[in-house]
Amino acid sequence: MGVRKEEMLFFLRQSLDLKLQHDILLCKEEDKGTARQLLLSGPRGHLFYLYPTLCRMITCDDPTVVGLIRDCLQIAGTEIGLGSSLSPSSSSSSIKHQLVDL
Repeated sequence: MGVRKEEMLFFLRQSLDLKLQHDILLCKEEDKGTARQLLLSGPRGHLFYLYPTLCRMITCDDPTVVGLIRDCLQIAGTEIGLGSSLSPSSSSSSIKHQLVDL
């Protein structure tokens, strides 16, 4: 495995567990009082900051990287109430069970 891939996997795994202090990410003055500021000021603000990049990376050919990106996006969605609260390690199997239950 190349150094770059190892670094990417490390970064994505750390991003899943990372919880920031409130208001640690600074926003532009024009973002004050907006949904963007609210999202970036929360404990998972880093995932919302990286959201466009994560979306572009989802087309990667590596299934491990894609799985970690999917978990990051799912956690971001859960933060805004768009999904159930799943732990990253169980998300793939839990999603399959949820789809079967539908």
